[in-house]
Amino acid sequence: MTARRKLSRWDFGSIGFSLGFMFAIVLNILTTIFNISSQLIFVILNVLISLNIAFFIFSKKRRGEKIL
Repeated sequence: MTARRKLSRWDFGSIGFSLGFMFAIVLNILTTIFNISSQLIFVILNVLISLNIAFFIFSKKRRGEKIL
């Protein structure tokens, strides 16, 4: 196991989660401005989180690593 591979896996996870948090903050600001119903935002966030997890598992399977 090389250090480079470990770092890239950690980078992928941190980038995905930071993008998710940034999108959540942007959605929060948009809701305060436009007063969108909060139910819609929870649906969008759920879809984004599940897509993020699915993409993470898919990328690990492509490289032939164990998922957990």
